[in-house]
Amino acid sequence: MLLAVVLATALATAWPAVAAPRGVAPPAAAAAPDRRVDFNGDNLDDLAIGAPGEDLGVRADAGAVNVQYGSPGGLAGSGQVLTQGTPEAGDGFGTALAKGRFNDDDFIDLAVGAPGEDLGHTSGAGVVTVFYGSASGLAGQGELLQQSNPEVGDAFGASLDSGDFNNDGIADLAVGAPGEDAGAAGDAGAVSIFLGADGGLGGRDAVENLFQANPEDGDRFGSALEAAVFGGDPGFDLAVGAPGETVALAGAAGAVTVFSSDGEGLGLFGQVLVQDNPETGDLFGSALASGSFRHNGHFDLAVGAPGEDIGAQLDIGAVALYLGQAGGITPGSPRTVTQREAGGAEETGDQFGSALAAGLYNNDDFYDLAIGTPGEDVGRVVDAGAVNTMHGSAGGPAGTGQVLFQGDNALGDVVEAGDRFGQSLAKGIFSNNFNEDPFDDLAVGVALEDVGDRVDAGLVNLLPGTASGLQGVNTVLFQGADLGGGARVGGAAETGDGLGAAVE
Repeated sequence: MLLAVVLATALATAWPAVAAPRGVAPPAAAAAPDRRVDFNGDNLDDLAIGAPGEDLGVRADAGAVNVQYGSPGGLAGSGQVLTQGTPEAGDGFGTALAKGRFNDDDFIDLAVGAPGEDLGHTSGAGVVTVFYGSASGLAGQGELLQQSNPEVGDAFGASLDSGDFNNDGIADLAVGAPGEDAGAAGDAGAVSIFLGADGGLGGRDAVENLFQANPEDGDRFGSALEAAVFGGDPGFDLAVGAPGETVALAGAAGAVTVFSSDGEGLGLFGQVLVQDNPETGDLFGSALASGSFRHNGHFDLAVGAPGEDIGAQLDIGAVALYLGQAGGITPGSPRTVTQREAGGAEETGDQFGSALAAGLYNNDDFYDLAIGTPGEDVGRVVDAGAVNTMHGSAGGPAGTGQVLFQGDNALGDVVEAGDRFGQSLAKGIFSNNFNEDPFDDLAVGVALEDVGDRVDAGLVNLLPGTASGLQGVNTVLFQGADLGGGARVGGAAETGDGLGAAVE
């Protein structure tokens, strides 16, 4: 269970009061109390769930976030509902979420993206609200982060991730603005970096604004973010997806740029990753995840390309795996994983790779990979959705996992057309463990799930890990759900809420 010392140091010092992720051994000098990545400091992981379509009074699609606190029996604690201080129609609050200890205390904090937020007359500029953890959980109306030069349609806050990019022991926040114009290039995209400090993230401008070396119309750089330590330098690196990137005349083939930390911050120019055979509409870079899949001292990068065609079958999807090494991500050809290798059948429109997550689901020290396949048909039920899992091994993720869908494998609820189960997956900071057992758990967002007659109200399936992987009896979370013992999920399920559009 030993990783390279520099990787273990970066992981241990990113949140010194939080134990390093299981499967990663911190150096002896970095020993710290075993505190979980939770909002209220009770050593039990908590779950935040975005509902960007939530109506607040007459303000349609203002958005909300449901927070479910952990307990020894799982997510059975009392629910909490977070909203903006001044909610407005179309804000989409809860579209993106990120956990991080941004203010150097003992509690994890939560950043929430509202990419539809208007700033004055600037429509769709977007903002991020940061709620700080405390002994009583996430409190207050939060702090607002915004761009120094907000513009119409920037969609700032459409994606979020946290990592200690400058290696000072406090988490920093990366914010994607995929609608940002770069000069004359519309929707080229950008990413802003806000540094954590004793007082938190608020009240300061972004210290870095990252762009592609050659921004073009419609690249949508910043649509996906993944912070991890890929190389040997201290500090977290950042992978940024640009699924709209044109590669070799193939529109929306997609690309990923990896910015490496030098221990003081991220460089302005990164390593560009593209597929060996880019094709129009692959959307490579739509989803990102990282994990030590080989358990060899380095984190690897998984990249989803949900629009990948295989032969005459369109939008089947694929996942590219790039290996980490001492100098960063290994250049050259990645290993390409298809649904067939992950245990499923390849069919037109499956969109395998739409969402990705990694965790120690069977606790064997090798990180496992969960892959969302929201367009999967289950029998004759169209677009019911599925999640494929691949267990880590010395050779990387292997086809030894499960194919999970609603109504099977001890999953609650039933298979229904158009649910798109697997459209979103909780990545967490170091993955999530909600019930104090040795195994990481996976939260699967089903934002298009109907709850009774409330169309697209949304729910979350919580899948606990076991020695055999994600096969435990799950919990079904929807707004207003009675979890027993007096605990309930906050809010009330309503048409179009989209609960589960983001899970963290």
